[in-house]
Amino acid sequence: MVRRSVARDIRYLANQQLTELEIAVSSVLDFRNPAALGLTPEDLTGPSSEISWSLAQAAVERGAGGILVPSAALQGNNLVLFPSNLPSVLPVRIVRSEAMPLDLPVSQK
Repeated sequence: MVRRSVARDIRYLANQQLTELEIAVSSVLDFRNPAALGLTPEDLTGPSSEISWSLAQAAVERGAGGILVPSAALQGNNLVLFPSNLPSVLPVRIVRSEAMPLDLPVSQK
């Protein structure tokens, strides 16, 4: 989803792919339910990133390979990976990939 764009970005956006990946990562902490952590959804998705960064830092320090968190920008969740805690070769498989054509309005002259 693009909230704002300028003309120079249109060519870049016109050729995007949406790709679903399957990866094997051990030790992923699940923060998708903020109430289980004594937090509110806004604590993880609101304008302040202090709590999110603190959770991520604690996860890295404890050796987690990643965290699952609610998306602050869109519906759904994000998987955040911590490369310093991952093996040098991470098994990744492409499940599917599809073009995401950009529908541009017809300019009126």
